[in-house]
Amino acid sequence: SESLEGGQQPTSRSFEMSEGAVTGLEKVEAALWRVHVRPATWRDVGVALRGGRSCDDPDAVCASGARALSNSPSARIGESARIRVGGDFAREAAGATVNFRVTLSRAVAHEVRVDYATQDGDGPFAGNLPATAGSDYTARAGTLTFEPGETQKQVDVEVIDDAIDEGGEYFRLMTSNPQGAYLPTRQDANLGLILNADPLQQAWLSRFGRTVGGHVTDAVSGRLDGLAPGAHATLAGQPLDLSRTDDGTALVQALTGLAQRFGAHAPDGDDPFARHGSDGVWDDPAAAAAARSIRGRELLLGSSFHLGLTGDGAGPGLAAWGRAAHGRFDGEETDGDGGMRIDGDVVTGTVGADADWGRVLAGVAVSLSEGDGAFDDPGVDSGTVQSTLTTVSPYARFKLTERVSAWGLGAYGTGAMTIRQDGRAAAEGRAPRPGQITRTGLSMQMGAAGAQGALLTAGETGGMDLALKADAFFVRMESEKAPNSVATSTDTSRLRLVLEGGRSFVLGGGATVRPALELGVRHDGGDAEVGTGVEIGGGVSYADLSLGLSIEAKARMLVAHADSDYEEWGASAVARLDLGEQGRGLSLSLAPTIGATSSTSEQLWSAHDARALAPGGGAFRPAYGLLAEASYGMLLSSGFTGTPNLGFGMSDGGARDYRIGWRLAPVSGVGFELDLDAVRRDAANDADAEHEVMLRSSLRW
Repeated sequence: SESLEGGQQPTSRSFEMSEGAVTGLEKVEAALWRVHVRPATWRDVGVALRGGRSCDDPDAVCASGARALSNSPSARIGESARIRVGGDFAREAAGATVNFRVTLSRAVAHEVRVDYATQDGDGPFAGNLPATAGSDYTARAGTLTFEPGETQKQVDVEVIDDAIDEGGEYFRLMTSNPQGAYLPTRQDANLGLILNADPLQQAWLSRFGRTVGGHVTDAVSGRLDGLAPGAHATLAGQPLDLSRTDDGTALVQALTGLAQRFGAHAPDGDDPFARHGSDGVWDDPAAAAAARSIRGRELLLGSSFHLGLTGDGAGPGLAAWGRAAHGRFDGEETDGDGGMRIDGDVVTGTVGADADWGRVLAGVAVSLSEGDGAFDDPGVDSGTVQSTLTTVSPYARFKLTERVSAWGLGAYGTGAMTIRQDGRAAAEGRAPRPGQITRTGLSMQMGAAGAQGALLTAGETGGMDLALKADAFFVRMESEKAPNSVATSTDTSRLRLVLEGGRSFVLGGGATVRPALELGVRHDGGDAEVGTGVEIGGGVSYADLSLGLSIEAKARMLVAHADSDYEEWGASAVARLDLGEQGRGLSLSLAPTIGATSSTSEQLWSAHDARALAPGGGAFRPAYGLLAEASYGMLLSSGFTGTPNLGFGMSDGGARDYRIGWRLAPVSGVGFELDLDAVRRDAANDADAEHEVMLRSSLRW
């Protein structure tokens, strides 16, 4: 209250402060000064002008006449408005945002400003991986302005969705340069968390692992089916007996069969990629390449070898074997935002060696599997996946009886998986994302067991026979943790069982009739497509050699399936009349079909998963077909049989085939067969008819 005119003026050091500092002084009038204070914390700030100091002190405040102040005026300023940042989390999905709340601890009468910017995580934090701007979220930066009275603002950070399971990821919203409020030095609550449970790794690993497990199981069980001693090979389904290759007959026969099977001119109805002109030249080079790829897989699928040595009594019989397999899968993973499609091709080559002591056989197999596939989550992510896996599988077989055996195997494999995500440009409603490659290691553990053989034989039961074939496996696939993905574990399993039995009856005149039944059960479980199917089938065959008449009728039905709305059945018959002997004379055959006619064992055993038993999940529409042939075999003077023949085929929808041909074959069992056929095909959609002339030959032994 004392006038300072002519006295000593105050400085910033003239004041005593608590929880703050003087940043400036402003003279309002002779006895009134405005003191600018910066708080050091959010607590109350105390300020006092120290009186009673000697005027010799340069920081003392004195009145005119060198009189020291007689008192020490003070003031207490209420706590500062604090700036706080509240973190948030979001589940990774299209359009998801992490919403940070920026608030003031109390309303103030002046404007408050603060800058903000997102910042990537800087290492693992509480089990979460660091998120990266541009691939996990869209970076943001700017300035927030609180008008007088405002206490809350929000910063929304867009999440970039993809298909890879990256687990939890975090980043921060950093604030700086406050004006008009206090900003704490430590910012611990500014964490943004992206929760992630994307399906890509699990979707691929479960299906890749199940396919490899099926290949290994089928390879070992196929080896244990009981190949005869010696050297055998199969190339694309064509058998080669390597013990007779000295004259080249078996090799030529196999190569001739391959030429027929993989010829350049495949009928449109037989090959979905066959889009060729009338001259047999492919119209579409891409389709031609695809067709060659499919045929290459078929070539691989039907190839195997077996080299066996019979034990000499002093030791076990030794064998080496190998086979190749190709499988394809496709599936869909759905969530609340849509679904991701995934498909892949898997090729597995397996070689093994074993020793057979008669009742016990033991060996080891090594398999190399390669998988190539693609994934597509519309509007979210797409790309390719590749995997390799090397598997070692010890196995053993034990003969329970002379005709029934059980086997088991254990397997362990290691490999790698590479995921390549496509980049995408910015578009309305979604952020851009660069392409990205993720590489991680794989491992597999597997167990499998099976049994097969004749439970009953006609000789033991007076005509009744019963055969069993069953196997089961369990596969666990695991991927390692990568910088931008979490470790993943998946389990899949498969159980298959088929029982086939029948009984033969001898009728008067030497005719025989044999009714037969089939029962099949299959269950696929785990993290891929699951389902259970039960099928029954039956048939009856009749043969009368004296009349040259044979008739066989079959029927099957899918009686239970996870898709309860789907039904499937089929029936077929074949009637043949051979009035001559040894391929000579008149022969007539008629084969009508309706529905799905594959046998129960074929349908259950060969399906890549139980879901395939109900393809498409839609209603079953039984198709029909009819094949008929008439031929007349004539003995030629040169020791050959010439057989002119006529054929007719009709399929669902009205498509028809007409065929006329000539077949030339030797009377003896050694030689060759030559077929010349002319075919006319009338399509069901009134398209132009197709005409073909085919010349086929094969060597036989």
